[in-house]
Amino acid sequence: LALAGAALTEPKGAGRLGPDNLEISFLQDQSVHDGRYADNAWLQEMPDFMSKLTWDNAALFSPATATELGLKHGDLVELQYRGRKLEMAVYVLPGQAQYAVTVNLGYGRQDAGRVGQGMGFDTYRLRTWDNLHGGVGLKVTKTGGAYQLATTQDHHAIDAAGAVTCPNTHVIP
Repeated sequence: LALAGAALTEPKGAGRLGPDNLEISFLQDQSVHDGRYADNAWLQEMPDFMSKLTWDNAALFSPATATELGLKHGDLVELQYRGRKLEMAVYVLPGQAQYAVTVNLGYGRQDAGRVGQGMGFDTYRLRTWDNLHGGVGLKVTKTGGAYQLATTQDHHAIDAAGAVTCPNTHVIP
């Protein structure tokens, strides 16, 4: 058990994570994978197991990070990472790590067939060969726009705590 006393350290050059220095993670989507299944309507209809998003992807933020950055569910933001930029919708997801933003790959394709054409945001535009899975240094700027996200249900929306995350949801007394 040599690792029992080991301490986790920040990657070299990472600096301290905060609202001006976020971590980004690139994940393959559970439905469309890396985009190869984007033209399958049945898979597009299958909701993501955490966010319940269908037919789309979004930048996942923790409630604490979203509050600190002045963001809410459905806001459009510009993600800036290593000289690359992408406008994308915000999804506030309880359980997401603070100062970490997760984006799914496989959407936003321009040659995906009749069904998948142009659905979602092309997160490959932020990815480079030396950051295939993510890294630190992401900057987020609110654009002032809004985007309608399709979900099968809002996360934790049936209680008072869920009403804070999803303010347009009716709370059952």
